[in-house]
Amino acid sequence: MRRTGYVLWAAWLTGAWLYGAEISADQDISQLLARYKDVKELYHKTKVESAGLLTLYTRSDLEKMQIYHLKDILKSLRFFNYQEGYVGESALSPSGGRSVVSPFFRLYIDDHEISSAIYGSAMLQFGQMDLGFVDHIEIYEGGNAVAFGNEPGLVTIRLYSKEAANERGNGVGVCGDTRGSVTGRGLVTALSKDERSALMLYATASRERREKVKTRQRRYSKDSHGGSFYGTYAFGKRVWVRAGYFRKRQDAFVGVGLYHRPEDPNEVENDHAFIAATFRLPSRFVLKLSADRSRNEMTFSDEDGIRIVQSDGELFHRFDGRFDEAVLKAQLNRRHRHEKGEFFWGIEAIRKSYDVVRMRMDRTYYREQTGPDRLFIFSLFAEERYHIDPWNLLIGTLKADRYSDNDRSGTRYEKIARVGYIHLFSKKWKLKLFASRTYLYPGFAYTSTFPNLFYANPRLGAEHHDMGIGELGYDGTHGYGSVGFAYNRTMDHIRIDPYRLTFVNDTKDYTGMRYFIKAGYRFDALNRVEAEWYLTDPMSGGMEVRSSLRGGYVRCINTVGAFDFFNELVYRSGYTYPLPDFLGGAIGIDPGYDWSAGVRWHLNHALTLSLKGENILDKAVKTPIFGVGGVNAVDRRFLVNMEYFF
Repeated sequence: MRRTGYVLWAAWLTGAWLYGAEISADQDISQLLARYKDVKELYHKTKVESAGLLTLYTRSDLEKMQIYHLKDILKSLRFFNYQEGYVGESALSPSGGRSVVSPFFRLYIDDHEISSAIYGSAMLQFGQMDLGFVDHIEIYEGGNAVAFGNEPGLVTIRLYSKEAANERGNGVGVCGDTRGSVTGRGLVTALSKDERSALMLYATASRERREKVKTRQRRYSKDSHGGSFYGTYAFGKRVWVRAGYFRKRQDAFVGVGLYHRPEDPNEVENDHAFIAATFRLPSRFVLKLSADRSRNEMTFSDEDGIRIVQSDGELFHRFDGRFDEAVLKAQLNRRHRHEKGEFFWGIEAIRKSYDVVRMRMDRTYYREQTGPDRLFIFSLFAEERYHIDPWNLLIGTLKADRYSDNDRSGTRYEKIARVGYIHLFSKKWKLKLFASRTYLYPGFAYTSTFPNLFYANPRLGAEHHDMGIGELGYDGTHGYGSVGFAYNRTMDHIRIDPYRLTFVNDTKDYTGMRYFIKAGYRFDALNRVEAEWYLTDPMSGGMEVRSSLRGGYVRCINTVGAFDFFNELVYRSGYTYPLPDFLGGAIGIDPGYDWSAGVRWHLNHALTLSLKGENILDKAVKTPIFGVGGVNAVDRRFLVNMEYFF
């Protein structure tokens, strides 16, 4: 099967190259329309080159690649590995590092940052979110860019929703796969006669059937069902209101028992709701207000027993808990354009709250809550973009944050500093360099009562990072590509003290280097092929390798008449995940070859049918789970999708 897959993929790539070299004349009109559409693409208005190294997925890319979920993008993200943990949660591990859900990543939907007071990142809830409402995606590396107004992070992922003015009208869609999953989607758009007001509503409901992992003793499941809603309302160019609701209920995979022998019930459920408003005020002031609320429920049962720190060393067989969180934000900013560039400044206030609604072990309720459950953040930030001349741009960023909580742990001050330089050698060649000092602040899961194997540490400090990142890029009429590097020095690394069984800040510093190269060729406006490769030097300081150090992809996107085709092969290197003998010893992970391919058929202006295969070779890199071994984060499956617009 593996050899056959390689032959098929190589044949397709060769065919695409030959087709691109001798494209037929009857597609000239299609190419002209594609170029016209590209000029009108929304990403031309939203991308910010000075925010860091940019990876862009346009509307055309998302449609042709049949990107249905966020993880379809994350699995090929350079320098990172997409994984799914012990209860099926989504997580990203830095190349060579362990799987984490941390404030490393900041996730946006339009202008609104989706945050988590408990974990510090929304990846746990949103790594598998549906993307049917998304127009395009921008991913920025290079430290914190305060132009986005986000909390500290190292990578920013921005999802931009579809706009009513650019849509064909209303639409419905249904998708099913070979494992029995079914998803229904609906899109409604409305535009006022004077085009001053616009409305977009999107809703989805899904039942997802995942690959079952079988061992001699158990059959583990990550099946889930849920739904989502997202809506935007724009009044002229002055007021934008956005609201969303996302809900998911999922089987908790191997669970949290000592030896992973879960029994029913074994599930997790979370929902997240938000509303955000942006107001453009006189004198170029912008006011942003938002409110988020999440509910996280979990029920675990295990025949061998469950142990967490709150059980005082005792084993129990069932855990039932509910944990709520809320985030309120208010931001006022202003852009001042001057002869040589732009100065951006603002203030922001954030209130995060956390509530242990219920925590029961067997029939015993745990009522004591330790650590803070309220966190207040006040920030001042500024960024200058200064054009020395038309070919040279300097960027300078400063941000000061004040943290205080209700646990009397004192007031803490953190800062972010960032400098950047962009040089245009010509219309085709460009150099980007960024250096930053930033930090990652721990969430309530590390500082307050939470069901964990380790004690919370209310005095836990922030993790600090020094970063340097650069890219030399070329973008010609047909060929394009780039080479780059990323340097990271981690200080005050948050780790587990094995003797005190609590979270602490490490006294060691860890440094690492990453390198990448990317090259592509556009045959025309409709057809291209590209490839990327990266490698990571293991971090100095004694940190063990816990995920792939090397990776890359080859991607081919084509259009032939009424058909769109794509092929993608994502590679991740193998490694050995270290584990002590009493947990079964080290787990060997083979190199991963995740081949996906698809075709879309535009029957007419209103109706589109699609077929897609994911992880066709069943060789995608696996996630190490002790007691089970390597487990797929990307299932092997085939999908059929229908979209109809009216």
